[in-house]
Parts: sequence; structure tokens; C-alpha cells
Amino acid sequence: MFSRIAGALALCAGVWAAATGALGQAVPGDFSANTSFSPGVVLATQTSRLRIEFLNNETAPVTALALSNSLPAGMFVRDAPNLSSTCGGSFVPANGATQGSYALTGGTIPARVGLNAGACAVEFDVFTAYRGSFNHVIAANAASGEILYDAGGGDMQTATIRNGASAQATLAATLLDLTGSIANVGTDGYIQGGETWERRITLTNPNAVPVTGVAFTHNLATDGGWNTRAEPGTFSLCGGTVVISDEPSPDPAASGPTSRFVASGLTVPANGSCVIPYQVSPSRSVTLPRWHWWQNQNFHANLVTSNEGARNSHFGIGINADTGIQVDHWFNDSNHAIVDATVTSSATYRIQIYHAQAVAVSNFNLTQALPAGLEITGIQSNDCGGMLTTPGNTSISLTGATLPGITLQQHHHQ
Repeated sequence: MFSRIAGALALCAGVWAAATGALGQAVPGDFSANTSFSPGVVLATQTSRLRIEFLNNETAPVTALALSNSLPAGMFVRDAPNLSSTCGGSFVPANGATQGSYALTGGTIPARVGLNAGACAVEFDVFTAYRGSFNHVIAANAASGEILYDAGGGDMQTATIRNGASAQATLAATLLDLTGSIANVGTDGYIQGGETWERRITLTNPNAVPVTGVAFTHNLATDGGWNTRAEPGTFSLCGGTVVISDEPSPDPAASGPTSRFVASGLTVPANGSCVIPYQVSPSRSVTLPRWHWWQNQNFHANLVTSNEGARNSHFGIGINADTGIQVDHWFNDSNHAIVDATVTSSATYRIQIYHAQAVAVSNFNLTQALPAGLEITGIQSNDCGGMLTTPGNTSISLTGATLPGITLQQHHHQ
């Protein structure tokens, strides 16, 4: 009786063992992929370290690990990427025209040990070409690998598994805008006809990285300051080029040409400045009637573009241009002279030529008729030169006079 029972138990045990062997091991699940930046916030063009990590919760290693992926647009691999990998295989980073990429082949994720997932990681240095927010994504199923498992009865099979969920990390690349100033050199902002002074546009970079590829178009006809004209030319400055050319005045009847500045390829060094000096003079002819006017030269916000995305804040300066010739006249040094005919029958008529020019004006001519009923009895003085006549004793004619240039920053009366 005992032997029959034991035999039955043995039979049952054999059936159980056979059933278990036939079922084998379940098909392994997916592995996971993670990514991160360190640090997560940098200045544009500064280095951050990109980490890609794979985790395997199976008791067998994942082999033939592969992942080909692109970096976000504007993010690139450093020329010296400082590559570190515990995944083995081959890892090849590369750069294209607009972004970087990388490819991992033949890698291995170790098997889980106890409760600790097997892990391997790849790290390398990246940077962004300009400021912004850059999101690195590893899409679900983008990475693949192979794993051995027992399909039953010792039948070892190879399964292809993937990263079952997507992963992403964001790198913030910041950059402050440039600041700037315009300064008059050697003058307090008052410029006379025929004078030339130096002006300087200064772009200042408050960042700890250079700002490159700086470009702008600054048109005095639209940005203000068209009472001045800069000396045209092509100048190599700050690693780039500044071209100054004539630009038609918005009021050609009042002034001559003003200027346009076109800058390209400039570099403003880290925590430094780029200075653009130029020679400026009034844009109005010295032979026109006097015009004395103030204008602000405005370098408007966001005129500047750059490789790194930095723009500029607004800045500017005023300048007072005094040009041309002014003629005043008086009787007895008064605009409203009263002559007592019982005392005298004459008055002194004086013409004054106000000349605010730093250059001489030659061949100056003037004809002035006296009011009806008055006649000229004689010329007392003439310090204008040229030929002075009094046709019919009813008008004054000055021809061929020369108005000499004056001392800079002074006015001259003749």
C-alpha cells in the first residue's frame, strides 16, 4: 500500500516538473533609457555634459545595444567631446550644419544583480550655438538590443527588446543683450559748419562668453542724427567690417547727405567692448542760410543681430549742429530806431554777417536795398573785404567778400 502511494506521488512530481520545463522563461521586458544635462543652465556656447543611461531589469545582459539620435537644432558636439562610456561597443558623435548627432552600436547593458538593475552610460560634452531652450529627446523604441532567454526545455532564444518609454532633458542656454553708447570726443555735443569731430559707437558685452557675428544697419536718415554726416569708408574693426556710406537726407532742401552704417562679422569679447570710431561733420552746406538745430542719434533696440542670439538695448546721444550764414541789420543798433529830425537828419545803418563756420566762405555776395525815402550818404567801414558799392545811393552791394573761418567752438561776427 505504501509503495503504491509513493509511486503516485512520484508520478505527480514528474508531471509537474515536465510542465514547468515546457513553459520556460517569459519573453524579457523592455529596458529603459534616461538622459540629462550637467549643468542644466549655461551661457550660450558654454559646455554642458550630456549623459545617456540605460537600465536593464532582466537577469541576462542586453547585447548589441544600438541607438542613433540627433541633438536638438542648434546644439553641437564639442570638437574634443571628452567621451566617457561604460556601455562598450562603438560610440560615434558627429556634427552637421545645423545640429549634432551620435550613434551607439554593439553596446552591452549588464544583467540585474539582485534588486539592482544593470546599468551603463555614455557621457560627452555639448554646447549650443545660440541662446534658447534645447530639448534632447530619446523617443520610445529608438534604442534596441538583444537578450537571451530560455523559451522552454532549455531552448535558448534571442529576443530584440527596446526602450519602452521616451526620455528627455532640457538645457537652458542664456545670454544677456549687448549694451551700448555713443560718445562725442573733443566736443560737448556742439558742432559748427566745417568742423570734424570724432564720435564713437561702443557695444559692450556683459556676458562671460564672446558675442560673435555681430551685424547691424544704422541709418541716420531714419534713426535720427541726420544733421551730421560721417566720413565714408570701409573699416576693419572688432574682427569684422564697418562700411559707412552716404545716405540721402530726409529733408534734402535743408541738409546734404547723411550716413548709413553697415556692420558685419564683428566680435564683442567676453566682458569687453567693441568700439567703432568715425569722423563726423554737419551734413548741411556752410553756404546756406544759418540753421541751428539739435538732433538725437538713436541706436534703436534690437538693431544688432549675432550668432549667439544677443541683440541690444536702446542707446543714443544728441548733437547740436550750427551751420550757415546769418545776416542781421539795424538802424542805430536798434530794430526800432527813432530819429528826432529836429536834432539830426541821419542814422547809422549797420549790417552784421553772423558766420558760424570753421571754414572760410569765399565769394560771398550781398545786395540790400534801403527802405523807400532813405539814401546812403557814405560808407563808414567795411571789414568783410570784397567790393562794396552803393548803387543809386539806395542800396548796398557787396561782392567777392571772404568770410574767414573761425576758431572752433566760437562764433564770429563781421
